[in-house]
Amino acid sequence: MVMKLAVSFVEFKNIEKSYKDVQALKGISFDIKKGEIFGYIGPNGAGKTTTIKILVGLIRKYEGSIFIEGKPIDYGEDGFHRILGYLPQDVGFQEWRSVEHALKTFGRLSGMDSNTIKDRIPSVLELVTLEDVQKKKINKLSGGMKQKLLLAQALLHDPEILVLDEPMTGLDPLSRFQLKKVFQKLSKEEGKTLFFSSHVLSDVEGVCNTLGVLDQGNVIKISNPKELREEFRLLMGDVVEVIYSNDAPMAKDIEDLEIVEKVEVTEDKRHLIYFKSGGDLDEKISRLLSILVEQGCKIRNFNLVTPSLDDVYVELIGGEHRLA
Repeated sequence: MVMKLAVSFVEFKNIEKSYKDVQALKGISFDIKKGEIFGYIGPNGAGKTTTIKILVGLIRKYEGSIFIEGKPIDYGEDGFHRILGYLPQDVGFQEWRSVEHALKTFGRLSGMDSNTIKDRIPSVLELVTLEDVQKKKINKLSGGMKQKLLLAQALLHDPEILVLDEPMTGLDPLSRFQLKKVFQKLSKEEGKTLFFSSHVLSDVEGVCNTLGVLDQGNVIKISNPKELREEFRLLMGDVVEVIYSNDAPMAKDIEDLEIVEKVEVTEDKRHLIYFKSGGDLDEKISRLLSILVEQGCKIRNFNLVTPSLDDVYVELIGGEHRLA
């Protein structure tokens, strides 16, 4: 069986952009594969929106090159606008309109003919799970529904790639979850390529195939979430969490073991045990468990700590103070 290689749909090569004395982008290079969900993350002011505006043609003065399907980007070409759907960070509706009326207006402004608009509206609303509110006034919709409607207008002309700037800002947890499901459906069932930015790690958790981490105008990491966590785990070392029963003593003298680097103790009957680097991890865990059993410890939970994306993100951008 011959494996298909992932095809680059969009390529950024050495993109630089300055605003007077401020360099917003410092020679960034990365590519987005066809059909993937690419999460572009970084603190506010890192350069995410500048990157997106360059891609969609709102900023055309910059250094470097962008290629779509191997061809240099041509902002004036009709085909460019047909393959790209854009959801900006700040956009609104005339809220007295109905959902259907708003989409018809957006379609006409995009140059679509009436018959195509009429055919597309029901299918697009079904894609974003808004088929039941087609006749409803926009001012009667929840925040999550309005965001889905914005996504529907970006999808109306059936683009191949969706470019979304902070699409989940201001949404409640349920609306974020629902929008993630829509993103996954668009990728898996419709074959769309999604490129969206966020400064909130939970927005990309569990939905993106690839993460690009941007900081101060530099792309500092491109990876998938699993590899990113594993790389960080290797850097921080292996850590085991031991949670003891409330009525049982905690283990003693664990920090004196030659396999242990340090031990952190918390007030909630928990040990975080950091192993020294080197050696077989399974053997170290087996040794530790034997000692816990010998000391008569009652253990409620024992697990190898896996770093969260938040841990990785904070480490990559240089500390928690940068997240403010």
